[in-house]
Amino acid sequence: MGFKGSWNATTFCLGLFFIMSASGCSYGLFGRKPSAAQSDFFTTNREPPDETRARQSQHVFRVALDIGHTPKVPGAIGADGTVEYDFNKNMVSLIAADLKQRPGLSVVVINREAEEMGLAERSAIANKAGADLFLSVHHDSANDKYLVPREVNGRTFYQTDKFHGYSVFFSGKNAQQSASLKFARALGAAMKDQGLTPTRHHAEKIQGENRDLIIPKLGVYRFDDLVVLKQAQMPAALLECGVIVNPREEAELKQHEHQAKIVAAVSNAVSAIAEFAPRTVETNGSDNSSNHDR
Repeated sequence: MGFKGSWNATTFCLGLFFIMSASGCSYGLFGRKPSAAQSDFFTTNREPPDETRARQSQHVFRVALDIGHTPKVPGAIGADGTVEYDFNKNMVSLIAADLKQRPGLSVVVINREAEEMGLAERSAIANKAGADLFLSVHHDSANDKYLVPREVNGRTFYQTDKFHGYSVFFSGKNAQQSASLKFARALGAAMKDQGLTPTRHHAEKIQGENRDLIIPKLGVYRFDDLVVLKQAQMPAALLECGVIVNPREEAELKQHEHQAKIVAAVSNAVSAIAEFAPRTVETNGSDNSSNHDR
C-alpha cells in the first residue's frame, strides 16, 4: 500500500490511513482490454448518481468497491516499476464485472475518474450511496529494511523475496464492528479456499508494522484507525491482494489465472454476507444502467 522512498514504505501507506479522520473474461492493464460491459460499472462523478428517477424498485445488496490510491499518489511501486494504483484499478474492474453477474447485487465503484480524493471522502461516497458493504482494494509492499535495489530497463526499483500473500484489515471503530470482522473473516477464508496464502509480515513488532493479527491462518488484521474503514457506516474491509515488491508474486498478480482466484474469492465472500443481510431498496433500475455505478 505504500511506495519506496526516503521513509518506510509500509509506514507511508498505512500511515496515510492513520489518524486522518479530519480529511468468457476481459482483462485490462495486465491482459486483455475491459469489455464495454465492464466499463459500465464505473462512476462518472465523485458523487453517487441521482436516485430520484422513476424506475422500478427492487431489493438489492449494494457493494462499494474503492480503488485504492490515485495516479498522483499511486501507493506501492512494484518490483518491475508497476505502481499499485494500476493494480488496484484493474482488480476492481474485474471484481465489479463478476459481481454484476450475481443476482441481487449492485456495485458502486469509487473514483473511477482517478481524481485526487481523500480517504474520508471515499467513505462518504459509500455512505451517501447507501452501500451495504464496503471493500477497499490494495496491493502490498514491505518494510524498507527488507527491500533491495534491482535494475529494470536502466531504472532502479526495490524488491524482496521474504514476503508474499494477501492480508485483510478491518477497523474496530467501524460503526458495525462485528459485521466488519465477519466480512473480513469470510474474505480471508475465501482467499485461502482459492489456494492463496496469507502474509503475517504486518504483525512484525517493528516500526511501521506491529498490527494486530487476530486470525493468523486467514490473514485477518485489526487496524482501528484506517480512516477509510472506520468512517464507513456499513461493514467494511480492506484487502491487500498480494505483495508487489516480491517479483514472483508481482508477476502472478498480472496473470489471468491468479486474478481470477482473487475475483472468485471476493465475489464468494460478498455473496455469503449478502445472503443473510438486509438489502437496500433500489430505485435506479436494472444493474445494466451505465448511469449508475454497477
